[in-house]
Amino acid sequence: MKRTASIVILNVLLAFLSGGPFAEAAGSATGTSTVSNRYIGVSGDREKYAEDHWIKTGFTGGMEDYNYIYEDTLGDSVVIDGRALAGNDDYFVDMDFKKEGVGNFTFEFQQLNKYYDGTGGYSSIFAPTDSIRGLEFETARDLSLKIGNMKCEAVFSEVEDTKVSGTYERKYRKGAKSLISWAEVTDGRPRFILPTFIEIDEITDRFAVGIDQKVEGIDLSLDQQFERTTIVNAKDYERDLDLRTGAITGIRKKFEDMDAYAYNAVFRASKDLNEQVFASAAVLYAHNRGRTLQTLTDPESTSYYPRNKALVDQDTITFLPQITYTPFEHLALDAGVRWDFVHKRGKSTLNQDSTSPPDEVIDQYINITDRMNEYKLSETLGVKYDGIDNIVIYGEGEMNREIRYENNTQNSTTTASNDFSRATDATTHDYAWTAGTKCYPVKDVNFTTACKFKRGVKDFNLGRHEVSGDIIGGERGYMNLLKYDKYEPFALLNVKPWKLLTCTLRYGFDTTRYGINTPASESTEYTSFLANNYSGGVTVTPHQAVFLSTFYQYRQALTTTPAHDNIGSRKLPIYNANYATLVTSCGYTPDKITKITGTYSFSKSENFNSSPEFAIITMPLGLDNFKQDMAIALEREIMKDMTFEIRYDMAKYTEDSNGGMDDYFGHACYTGLKVKF
Repeated sequence: MKRTASIVILNVLLAFLSGGPFAEAAGSATGTSTVSNRYIGVSGDREKYAEDHWIKTGFTGGMEDYNYIYEDTLGDSVVIDGRALAGNDDYFVDMDFKKEGVGNFTFEFQQLNKYYDGTGGYSSIFAPTDSIRGLEFETARDLSLKIGNMKCEAVFSEVEDTKVSGTYERKYRKGAKSLISWAEVTDGRPRFILPTFIEIDEITDRFAVGIDQKVEGIDLSLDQQFERTTIVNAKDYERDLDLRTGAITGIRKKFEDMDAYAYNAVFRASKDLNEQVFASAAVLYAHNRGRTLQTLTDPESTSYYPRNKALVDQDTITFLPQITYTPFEHLALDAGVRWDFVHKRGKSTLNQDSTSPPDEVIDQYINITDRMNEYKLSETLGVKYDGIDNIVIYGEGEMNREIRYENNTQNSTTTASNDFSRATDATTHDYAWTAGTKCYPVKDVNFTTACKFKRGVKDFNLGRHEVSGDIIGGERGYMNLLKYDKYEPFALLNVKPWKLLTCTLRYGFDTTRYGINTPASESTEYTSFLANNYSGGVTVTPHQAVFLSTFYQYRQALTTTPAHDNIGSRKLPIYNANYATLVTSCGYTPDKITKITGTYSFSKSENFNSSPEFAIITMPLGLDNFKQDMAIALEREIMKDMTFEIRYDMAKYTEDSNGGMDDYFGHACYTGLKVKF
């Protein structure tokens, strides 16, 4: 009933705006309105289908597309777009009002549902025929988040060379979503595969004002923004399900109440100093403050953690001057410097009521404080040269340095050995460069190639600390050293061998190597990531009434960790992660009033690692699935300014890596009527 009322109200509002006060002014108006309905039937995991397609099964319908444009002879205009679909809580309206000599006002509202699958994990050691498995490995409720956004913006430009703007925006999320921090299932052999979810109630309000003005050839702007976010989360999950008895041995609950505030101001100035030099500068100040109040309860434990508080404040100042110099026609140079200072302060308290049952009196607390100062300096230099016929050469280099000083203290009311005070310094040096060319050797052929490289070292000084108590020798849980190299070349070719055919090919190579040295290790251990990325597309129009477009992408990736070199049964094999996707669309227009279109897409992941090496450590990882979507539609004009559309959609999903729990086959029938006015 509420959905129907919302649709009626929105349609009445759109009709009033398009046919009411604006229709009386001298001018012209055009518009379209499309009413549609859809039925979706799914066999298998309906929730997985809804998660993949952002629409639930059953009937949905309403105003799918509304468009209205009005312009008068004075230059004033009104543009309205809208949508209201019942059954799926999908609403959208966008209004743009323009008054010549005054400015623009826009209003936008959108709300939709994001659905989540409540199925948990899978382990082959639990037989699929276990009756309790089918009952308990799915959340007891449907999971979805209502996601909305409302925005009002006004831009005034009455005064020459001056623009003033103001914006208010509200975003919200409310509902429940699934988590991958699954709970435990056991028959004597534990596996963390029991589904969990979290309740979310989140609201963000943003206010922004800005002014742009030109003074003696200098473009000046000042933008300020204030944002507040409130979040209330409740997590309720089964901690331990015993398949032998069907008993859930405990339910742990976690409640979070969070507030966050953010303010930032940006001042910019820019000017063409002469025909060859353009200079700009920006200054940013940002202040962030956050608060969290958290309570943990566990009915089966004597521990109760009420009203645990955490506060954090951060101030950031950034200065960014830049200059562009063009010494002669075909050469351009860009140089910039960025300086950042970050000051962060935080404190938190862990309260524990250890009385059984809890009497809401705090028996122990731990206080933690953190302070951090961070200094960053970055320099960039870029060059672009196009003085050679049909060739553009470009390059960019960047160097970054960072110094961080951090102090941490902890004290407890009962366990003095947990008390400590320590400090850690960290320095980071990294640099990156990019070089590439764009080449146009012959007509309708262009070739682009580039290479990106980045290298960095982060060094932690663990020696500057004073410790009381006996916590890991007083050392922070930092590594001694982190270093990395990233290498990423790619090549892109676009060819149009004849007027009706366009081809695109792209190859990219991505490799990253991390070296980590920890206090517990005597040498640096390396983790490597390697990926090959292939993609290509073809668009062909053999006849003015026919078109075909296809795009294919394949990614082949693998990760090797230090655990791969371990000796014995704990050796971890190389992790492979392969992914492929294809998207194809076609169309046929036999006459002026008929149009037939079709689309097909698939995606396939081959990431599942169930090799004997993984079986030894009972650690299967990854995904092995195949997803297909197909649609075919017919549009035909049944009378002047009226078009009827009918469409059939098919979707199929199979996943071998979880025993088929998420498999589905879905089909949808769609009809729509579009009217021009």
